[in-house]
Amino acid sequence: LESGLGFVSEDYTAMTLGVTPEACALYTSAKVNDDTLGWLPGLTSRGSRCRDSAEEKNLLFLHRIRSERMLGRCPIRAAFIVGRNSGPGTAILPASRGETLKALAPSTLIQLRTAGGLQLAELGQLLRGLSCHRLLAGSDLNTIPRSIIQFLRPS
Repeated sequence: LESGLGFVSEDYTAMTLGVTPEACALYTSAKVNDDTLGWLPGLTSRGSRCRDSAEEKNLLFLHRIRSERMLGRCPIRAAFIVGRNSGPGTAILPASRGETLKALAPSTLIQLRTAGGLQLAELGQLLRGLSCHRLLAGSDLNTIPRSIIQFLRPS
């Protein structure tokens, strides 16, 4: 949010398939652990968070913090498997559609367990039209949005 990128969703996201698939916002909030809050001073200093108990994650109400960055929908241009890089920089490397589906499908299907094979087929259809990558996030958090912005720029 502080980098200039727009925000659609942190966790639950609806999507539409078609010539240009789109991500559609469901919530304008994000859940983060206590240790992650230290990485987000620009967001947490605005006091827009809550939780019911110490065991729960903090719930950040992002629309109260940076409403101008909230996007109702946006085109889906690539799929990323997110991991960590050992150095400070962020790297974006190619990934196969198979490994991307393997990374995305379990959590998607568990959350939507009543949908079963239909959701898996739609996820496969989505990935067939996208480039798939590994985003290896570095310890310098500022490199993450810069890497994404550079990746999304037309060559």
